[in-house]
Amino acid sequence: MNIKKVALIVDDLPEAREQIRMDVEALGHDAVDASTFDEAREWLNENRPDYVVLDLQIPMRQDKPAEIKYGMALLDEIVEKHPQAPIVVVTAHGKNFRYSTEVMHRSPFVTFVPKPFVDDDPENPSLMDGIKVVLAKAEDAQSSNGTPETDNAVPEKEIPRGEIDLRIIRKHRNTQVICSVNGVERAFAKKQEHRILKIFADAQTERPDDPERYNAVVEASAFGFDDAECPNARHSAFTRLRKRLLGYLPKGHPEVCENTDYQEYCLGCYCYDSTPKKK
Repeated sequence: MNIKKVALIVDDLPEAREQIRMDVEALGHDAVDASTFDEAREWLNENRPDYVVLDLQIPMRQDKPAEIKYGMALLDEIVEKHPQAPIVVVTAHGKNFRYSTEVMHRSPFVTFVPKPFVDDDPENPSLMDGIKVVLAKAEDAQSSNGTPETDNAVPEKEIPRGEIDLRIIRKHRNTQVICSVNGVERAFAKKQEHRILKIFADAQTERPDDPERYNAVVEASAFGFDDAECPNARHSAFTRLRKRLLGYLPKGHPEVCENTDYQEYCLGCYCYDSTPKKK
């Protein structure tokens, strides 16, 4: 018995999702829809599609404007978690828009199909052709690696969790914050990133003997961002911190600064505050 392949369709326009679904079903596959970055991420956290059809210009969440940066961010997350995931990127900006080359370089299992979709233009691939191309590449890679078709992820080597030491030194009227990652002093943006790390360190201090205290969860409200006044401030701060940490941690380190619907955050590595206690 053949199990149908499942495609995740990510597009904010209902008519576009329906058109993509028709092509997906014409190939004998099933489809799941998502209209925003958050919807797609939530589904991907619990499921694994056989391939993804992704419109680059999507909103972060409902009632928010669609922007290319959110489609690019979702593309990066999928490629990072599933390096051999077949992805067809679609956009109405056309094949010559400035992101086309950048998209194709994300992964050898990503292809680009411009909107509107056509079936008889020799210069532009049809959506069904694009899907067939990325699926064939993934299947060839699985055959070469000897991995089963049900799992096209690259096996990850176990890598030790990073350790962050946050140390505050107060001299007269000056306060200096020193951060070390795996024993090496590293630069972090003052105030915002220090504050975030301090909150994670405090949360992990409550579980000193727990070997999985890096999973300590902190509610979003604890970080002190005013979401009503600046709704993107917290997201931007965590994105910057995540990029900085990934630059300091060993390649392949597990996910850091994960969030659950932007309501709770988990650092993903060990963090402690070695500031000398006042006597």
